[in-house]
Amino acid sequence: MARVEDTYTTTGNGTATQGTAGVVLISGTFVGGVVIEVAEDDDVLEWVQDGNEITSPKAVAIEFPSNVPLKIRTRCSSFTSGSIKAVVLTR
Repeated sequence: MARVEDTYTTTGNGTATQGTAGVVLISGTFVGGVVIEVAEDDDVLEWVQDGNEITSPKAVAIEFPSNVPLKIRTRCSSFTSGSIKAVVLTR
């Protein structure tokens, strides 16, 4: 199992990891939003948003229909104040 942890105090991209399923944990006291993004190829030419913007602490289960590993990352898409912690656990 891989674990990637990012803390956001401004907008920006998180660290990518690879997996076929996992959990994204969003925590902190903040006004802002985080999105989960996936990319299919090793070149990571295009990141695609997976679901809606997350604007409060929550856990999101992710699972992809194929056994082909995808790259997964979080991105802070909006930020006003506080600190957002994003943890991605994949298998």
